[in-house]
Amino acid sequence: MRFTRILLPLDGSRLAEAVLPAARSLAEKFEARLLLLHVLEREPPAAVHGEPHLGTAQEARGYLEQQADELRRQGIAVEWHIHARPVDDVATAIDAHAHELDSELIAMCAHGRSNLRTRIIGSIAERILRRGSVPILLRTVRRPDLPDFNLRRLLVPIDFGHDVEAALSAARALAPPYDATVTLLSAVESPAPTTSLLLPGTSTLTREYEADDLRRRLVPLADRLRAEVGDVR
Repeated sequence: MRFTRILLPLDGSRLAEAVLPAARSLAEKFEARLLLLHVLEREPPAAVHGEPHLGTAQEARGYLEQQADELRRQGIAVEWHIHARPVDDVATAIDAHAHELDSELIAMCAHGRSNLRTRIIGSIAERILRRGSVPILLRTVRRPDLPDFNLRRLLVPIDFGHDVEAALSAARALAPPYDATVTLLSAVESPAPTTSLLLPGTSTLTREYEADDLRRRLVPLADRLRAEVGDVR
């Protein structure tokens, strides 16, 4: 896996811009091009994260040009794009642009807050993840003034019921340029509440057996990855 084109959805807020240090770092490590994107919303809110929202194509154009100029001054290859037709579903528009622009990665921020609408239909990032088509670098922030990005530890969740090789491929790509430590993690699923109540002893033995089985399956993955990227736990 190699990241050569990274899509950055931006809404004009400083919290959304907090992903820029991470995207800029990846662009430098992989010699990648950043693709700045703003999607116009139908009936947009007046403010986002307490700041004025980009409500028109003209506002978005000025904002994206400013961000692109700053990145170019830092030696980063960059393009900007506007989804000018207002939409109700921003997540679908972002996912579509990721494919149209041949992006291998979407980099964006989760602001760590939620409202009723988000809890009901899910965040934009979560809805893109459900599609499972383009990897997402999601940086969770509560304030915009984050330090520069330095990837030191990489946690790789392993679900043996899904595409394990995709997770390992991302680790192979990300860890070496940063000399990052990789930790593989696989979790035992909790038993059904009724089973735990009726057969507590059996549930405990089952969890112990499943944990041992996961350890046996993780060891060869860690050994194989360690030979390729170095420090793996």
